[in-house]
Amino acid sequence: MKKLKILLLIILLSFVNSCNESTTETNATEFLNTLWVLEAFEVYGLQDTPPDDQVYNIQFKVDNKFTGRNDCNDISGSFILNSNNITIDNLTTTEVYCGKESLDYIYFEALRGAESYKIEKNELSIYYQSNFRLIFIGE
Repeated sequence: MKKLKILLLIILLSFVNSCNESTTETNATEFLNTLWVLEAFEVYGLQDTPPDDQVYNIQFKVDNKFTGRNDCNDISGSFILNSNNITIDNLTTTEVYCGKESLDYIYFEALRGAESYKIEKNELSIYYQSNFRLIFIGE
């Protein structure tokens, strides 16, 4: 009887583990195959949307590289995922002056400080600093 309980426990744990791997694979596929467009900056729970004439987006690729737009500039770099943590490295940008109303510097610094991420439905959140996040919608 004890062997049967152990066997059932092993089967149950294997099933749970395979479900977690499937979810991780789905999140990775969605994460990598989506153009993420910035919907809002969130600071201490208050959201601020970028002006309609400014474009901020990012697309993560299988080779651990990314590209995107930072208002009137292109960005690129590399990233490392570890569970729900994200590190953005080698972040570069073109250096066109986008105007005094541009949020390009804030976006650039937020990406550079990225610590973790979360995907729910069609929304990607990248968390930076203590209570800050970038909110993206997938296209």
